[in-house]
Amino acid sequence: MQKLKNRFLSDKTIIPTTGRKGDFKTRLRQSAGRVAAALIRDLLVALGSLGGAVILMVIIAVVAALLSTSFGIFFSAFDQTEGTKTVSEIVAEVNGEFYAEAAEIENSVRHDKVVYHNQLDGGSSLFITNWPEVIAIFSAKVSGEPDHALDAVTMDNERETLLKKVFWDMNAISYDTEETGEGIVLHIRHTSKSYGEMMEFYQFTPYQRQAAAEMMKLEYVQMLSELIGTLGMSGGGSVALTPEQAQKMLENLPKNLPPERKAVMQAAYSLVGKVNYFGGGKSAVIGWDSRWGTPKKVTAAGSSMTGTTRPFGLDCSGFVTWVFINATGNPDYTNIIGHGAANQYGRCKKISWSEAQAGDLVFYSDLGHVGIIAGTDADGNLLVVHCASSQNNVVVTGLQGFTRIGRPVLFE
Repeated sequence: MQKLKNRFLSDKTIIPTTGRKGDFKTRLRQSAGRVAAALIRDLLVALGSLGGAVILMVIIAVVAALLSTSFGIFFSAFDQTEGTKTVSEIVAEVNGEFYAEAAEIENSVRHDKVVYHNQLDGGSSLFITNWPEVIAIFSAKVSGEPDHALDAVTMDNERETLLKKVFWDMNAISYDTEETGEGIVLHIRHTSKSYGEMMEFYQFTPYQRQAAAEMMKLEYVQMLSELIGTLGMSGGGSVALTPEQAQKMLENLPKNLPPERKAVMQAAYSLVGKVNYFGGGKSAVIGWDSRWGTPKKVTAAGSSMTGTTRPFGLDCSGFVTWVFINATGNPDYTNIIGHGAANQYGRCKKISWSEAQAGDLVFYSDLGHVGIIAGTDADGNLLVVHCASSQNNVVVTGLQGFTRIGRPVLFE
């Protein structure tokens, strides 16, 4: 009996973990394990006099019950049956629909200038920043629906349709025009509802309100961000950082980190969540580039965006180049880091993962993507800051997908 208690009182034995430390699926299992363990501890205290077989049956029931709650969404990464999509695939699809709608307005309404408005941050971009809230509301809604409750584990057609509806209930694009001295100005506006507003909008029950509020706690918001940004486990999950959180990350860098590495990190963190991904996007500007956020046609050879009009920004290697230019104050980047992920890899000294420091570069195996080591999380796992096409943004993620590492000549 005691052995059975000991076994299930261990967070690590409830849901077995595999893979390297920091692997997204591993952390999902560990987090789910912690949630289940807390419930099981309480049950063991209450049922301590019962036999081991009975307790085992109760534990199985608890885990099954957990999957039926809003937290079941975290297991959707493991339950992709034929014909279904992952949450991140649905997110990427909806993001495409969102920006396609904005492009349709831009292409169909006569204008001389376009100005974007984002209600959430007051900025001049159309960034979608409320996906964690969308997922939290979706999960609480479907799992707690009084007359038709659904788990959020399997993203079948019904759940996919419901998730997309929640997104569009929470996000809207509108436009208006005005005559100015510059001609006709087209204003494209992105307005969003918060998860608090949606609880009223959907008339949530007390259970649904509690579930949504729980999922919006920082620990789960970070996990939701990873779930949202994990495209086939190759893109890495994104972590949305506020300016305060970015500053905290900078403060938590090793005290003995050389000043040139600190300068790289300050430049890299300064663009998190602020610059669109743009195929072929480059900038040698010191400081903020006034072109960012303004509409421009993509002409980069080989880019899936080529031919479309999008807010101007950076591609992955363009982000790295801008960071090193601004860290050094030298717009002549040629000998510092160069352009293009493959070129940047060739300019790096090859090092082992154990030697990794903030400011070193990491690459996909095919050299199709590059990012910058951004420090570590609370568990000591390496983090990467990079401009990700899947998130249309500069994001902070884990190492998923990055298999090569190099040290720029700046640090030699």
